[in-house]
Amino acid sequence: RACVVSADQADGSCIKVGLPVVDDFRFTCAGWVDEDLPLMYQFGYVLAQTNGTQPNSTVYQTMQFKFSYSPVRDVQIATGKVRINAVVRDAMDAPAAMLYDDLEVAVDEDGRRRLLSFGTGAERGRALLQTTAATLFAQARAKLAAKVKSARASDVNLLSGAMTMEGDVRLNRADAVAMKGELLTALASSSSKVVVTSGHACETFQTAALVGSDPRAMNRESVLSSASLVRTLATQMSEGGGLSKGCMQYAVQTSGNALETQSTCKQTAAGNCLGPADSKTLMQSLDVSAHPLMHQALSGAVVGEKGTEITTKASRFAFLRTTVDGATRNQVVQRQPQLFGPNVEEAMFTLPSSLAQDVFGGNGGAVVDLLMHSHGYAPVHSREENILSALFGITLTDSATGTEKAVSGLSKPIVFTVPIDTQGLSKLDKTFIAQQIQCMAWNRANQSYSPEGCNVTAVTLFSVTCSCNHLTTFAISHNTWARICGNGRTDAGETCDDLNAVSGDGCSSVCQTEGDYICYGSPSQCISDSQVKPGGVGSPLDSNGVQLSVELTGFTSRQDLNAHVTELAESIAQAMYMGLSSSNVIFIEVCYSRDCSIYYDTRRRRGIKSLLPGFFGLRRQNLPSSSLLQITAPDGVSPEAMVAQVTAGNFTQSLGTFLGQATSRSFGATISPDTDVVATWLGGVVGGGSSGGPVDSGEGLDISPSATDIVDGLVNETDDGPLGTARQSEGQLTVVIIAASAGLIAAVTMGIFVIYWMRARAMARNIAKQEAKEIKDVPDDRIQHMVPSGIAGLSVEEAVDIGSSSYSSGDLDGPQGDFEEESSEEGD
Repeated sequence: RACVVSADQADGSCIKVGLPVVDDFRFTCAGWVDEDLPLMYQFGYVLAQTNGTQPNSTVYQTMQFKFSYSPVRDVQIATGKVRINAVVRDAMDAPAAMLYDDLEVAVDEDGRRRLLSFGTGAERGRALLQTTAATLFAQARAKLAAKVKSARASDVNLLSGAMTMEGDVRLNRADAVAMKGELLTALASSSSKVVVTSGHACETFQTAALVGSDPRAMNRESVLSSASLVRTLATQMSEGGGLSKGCMQYAVQTSGNALETQSTCKQTAAGNCLGPADSKTLMQSLDVSAHPLMHQALSGAVVGEKGTEITTKASRFAFLRTTVDGATRNQVVQRQPQLFGPNVEEAMFTLPSSLAQDVFGGNGGAVVDLLMHSHGYAPVHSREENILSALFGITLTDSATGTEKAVSGLSKPIVFTVPIDTQGLSKLDKTFIAQQIQCMAWNRANQSYSPEGCNVTAVTLFSVTCSCNHLTTFAISHNTWARICGNGRTDAGETCDDLNAVSGDGCSSVCQTEGDYICYGSPSQCISDSQVKPGGVGSPLDSNGVQLSVELTGFTSRQDLNAHVTELAESIAQAMYMGLSSSNVIFIEVCYSRDCSIYYDTRRRRGIKSLLPGFFGLRRQNLPSSSLLQITAPDGVSPEAMVAQVTAGNFTQSLGTFLGQATSRSFGATISPDTDVVATWLGGVVGGGSSGGPVDSGEGLDISPSATDIVDGLVNETDDGPLGTARQSEGQLTVVIIAASAGLIAAVTMGIFVIYWMRARAMARNIAKQEAKEIKDVPDDRIQHMVPSGIAGLSVEEAVDIGSSSYSSGDLDGPQGDFEEESSEEGD
């Protein structure tokens, strides 16, 4: 029978109705006799509760307690109608028929809730109910603390179960979540103070599985307490008792609840997700507790019996007793849990035939327990660990003692194939997945995942095959931070990465900069003035964007400029304020003072002032560095908008600021007045505007380039004199045109042209002479890039003729035909 324990009932009368959680109900089973003593008694109950969210439905909760020698059990029960049960068995384990009794648990003695019996206003009724709930749980918490302190672990289990069931219908979600954390902590604490028998372990696992039955209502305290509880019960359980399949189900459910909470922690209440240290604790608990639990469940098993499998949403355990030869004879199959994915896929393990010799001294008939476990979520503790598979553990233990066999350093590897999930990977990651995949094993000593002792032998987008020389818990990791040549990201140990693993393009097959190339950006762009690239259709310049020439102060040498070309490209992209990256910046030509390198062959070169320094007697020594470049337009941005952004005025100021921040130095930047800022489209340059704006004479004569007919290098190029006055302002050359007659303009223009032609011819001699030194070892088909084609009005033939004494003997192929070397007596 079941009665409320009350000191007021001296006559022994039985009260069948009591308060939830705070009242003790006494179950008694007296008057039994048997020849095979001692007798043992087991009590339990089924509680029928009204679902708080669905009033018309009923939830049934079951609690079954361990066998004991006492015919009396005091229990706390949640609100609802209760059917209790009792079983009596003798020393030979012969049971009697199950006995039943009924009782009702309510908020007051007449079985009615106070919300319905107090007051007339709904608000008053709710307030009274909340007060009653608070009072009940305050009393229950005090009673729980006393039981934990006195190490009455079984009583802690009973009260924790009752508080959980009552809290599910009486508390709001936040309070219920907090209370469950306290209850699991109490269970773990009380179990650590007692001798753990199989009966106590089973009862505690059942209570813990009930408390954590809703993973969405578990917080960090609940998860860590569950892990601690499972580890304590598994590792401290006394030998001989064994665990039934039902008890194993509760044990696996308890750890599975914690895993399921972590797999969805970002979608549930804040504070549920574990940090790095706590993740290690959870993973260590899973790994350490698995094999002692399965060994207990195999108590009394014999070789040849069918194995047992325990399945929950988050975890699967499978175990059998066999011989070493039996374990290596066939493939070992493990199924991944439902939590990892809707498709139930299998991992296949092949244990090597050398296992008996390597570990068991050649005794293939040695009896072992083959223990396997898989988990649908892998706790991780660093950003480098992107686990793509379920966890798969496999262990061999001594069947008599449960001692784990140290399977390591095998002469032949253990080979296994594990299914993986690559749906969340980008196309780029899928392309290079073979370089980023690692077979990871849990290292208990270091409490970390490690690839030590394992190699990847095959990779697809659906599975990975590994070979390892040891047994433990395995997973497949996608190491996105590993050095991968060809992924477009310059990783540690690389000097470039241009999205391929091919040599000869400036970035080698092992992602190292080649020869005299300069590589910058991500993905890397590699440029070299000895390997000038065509700048026409199909080249990187054949794109929507803007071309301009930028002059800078702040670099100390050509080497200094080359060393910071990446920072320069990034700063240019930032200064556009259009969400660009360094990959949008293409350097056509870069100069330090008069030392220039051409990277793309394009007719849009530097202006006259750059080609013929000092021709008009002007020196810009405060602007020693210049870069002719193209900035490609992002999607949805027109080239005209980019031209407007560059010429708006704050572009150069921002460029100097960003470059200074990147290099911790001071820089100045201006738009070069020698060239226009022009828009580019697919197919070439079709529009533009002067960096200083169009300039008209007083008579309406437009000497600026038109929007569709760019005259490179002729904008704002006038000397002091009748035509105009030149001045510098903020590093740019601006021209003010004064009125002049058409005849005067024509005369002055002819005079300037004659001087320009004479100066250009002399300058061309020097340029050709200098560049001839570099052309000796260049293949014939590259010579056209080394000759200053069209400089100052000279043809290629004239340029070759001027510097002919510096060329090696033989014919030279140029874009206009074959040229034969001529000697110069002057040696120019």
